[in-house]
Amino acid sequence: MFLLLFAVIISSTFVSLIYFKVKNNFNGDKGTLESESREIHGPKGYPLVGKGLEFIFPDSVETFKKIIDYTQKWDYRIRAYAAWHRFVLVAVPEDIEMIMTDQRFLEKSEDYNAMRDWLQDGLLTVSKKSKWQKRRKILTPAFHFSILEEFVQVMNQQASVLTNILKKHADGDGFDIAHYISLYTMDVICETSMGTKINAQTDVNSEYVKAVVELSSILHWRQHHFLARDNWFWKWTNNKKRHDYLVQKIHSHTDNIIEARRIEKQKNTLNGVPVADDLGIKKRTALLDILLDSTIDGAKLSNEDIREETDNFMFAGHDTTTSAINFLLYNLAKNPEIQQKVYEEIVEVLGSDPSKTFSVNDLSNFKYFELVLKESLRLYSPVPIIGRYLREDVEIRQRFAQLEIKAVTSRILQNFKLELADPNFEPILSAELVLKPVNGIWLKLKPRQNA
Repeated sequence: MFLLLFAVIISSTFVSLIYFKVKNNFNGDKGTLESESREIHGPKGYPLVGKGLEFIFPDSVETFKKIIDYTQKWDYRIRAYAAWHRFVLVAVPEDIEMIMTDQRFLEKSEDYNAMRDWLQDGLLTVSKKSKWQKRRKILTPAFHFSILEEFVQVMNQQASVLTNILKKHADGDGFDIAHYISLYTMDVICETSMGTKINAQTDVNSEYVKAVVELSSILHWRQHHFLARDNWFWKWTNNKKRHDYLVQKIHSHTDNIIEARRIEKQKNTLNGVPVADDLGIKKRTALLDILLDSTIDGAKLSNEDIREETDNFMFAGHDTTTSAINFLLYNLAKNPEIQQKVYEEIVEVLGSDPSKTFSVNDLSNFKYFELVLKESLRLYSPVPIIGRYLREDVEIRQRFAQLEIKAVTSRILQNFKLELADPNFEPILSAELVLKPVNGIWLKLKPRQNA
């Protein structure tokens, strides 16, 4: 018995949705998931292709709408198939919690295969339980309080760069803030993961940034193209050739940074202890430094092992945090009374000086802001798709990101009051690699008196 779990977080309307896919299994024995799934009803499809014809052309907005409509119509548990893919979709939080908290179900679904050329077997895509557990163990120190404090200083600096850029829009017409947020999170994630500045917010010609953005777009296209999801069809597309070129370019960039950091680390370390530079300043610790110092079963990680995790951290931390910040800013602009309460708490914790740097403790002291952030994440979950294979019967949580979201939102609210560019504006949701507003997040900025 062989099932695929596919979790889709249905934002704003539903809490979440799980999809079990039955593959090469016609076992009707009582008590198995296959037989249980037959008790669940759903939309009828055409012979052989099922509902596949509805998903041949890649329109993520329409795909997302159909998933929501089907889920609502069939009472949050539906059964369907598309060609050779059989699946059950479940929009019940308890079902999702049961699967996602059970370490028996760590094996990723085929939906992650499209990212494996780029991310390979990093923590996000790895399916082997033993490897996942060992990698997670060595990454845990990256989120120790002292390391997070160093990360927050990066967020401080990059948030100040962002607010200085946004000042050109103060008291002006409405504009799409989503692009600026994406560049901010790219700067933060690259400096905290690889220990290198790419200056995405100020260097519009960054080749690395362009490559990551274009590759993400190609992966999104493939994910929603019914035929391109198949490896045989995919290899004949023009996008496959471009994809391979971009993967090689990104890998080379990361490899060069890893090797340079390894040499620098050896040069600046005395008897295993980091030494300060000529000014007495120690270089900030990045995720890359922790990986360079780590061992698994007594052996140092190879450059390829390290690249897997830095690329995974960069990918997972960039798009998801961008999505979370964008929808939080939208919700704050849409609800001015809540925005005011958040601003008042920011002033209470940080003071009225918008240039003051904040610490992990400062960001942890936001109580009301924390509730607002969690409610925004509930309404617009950044990750629309989570997939798992289930090989056993079964009956039918991210401190770094929250610090970054609080850091940049605090800095923005210290400088500006947010308003919707159009009072009736609503984001059009697209279930891409993460949840995105395809029409952007259009806001107006009003400078605050103390900014």
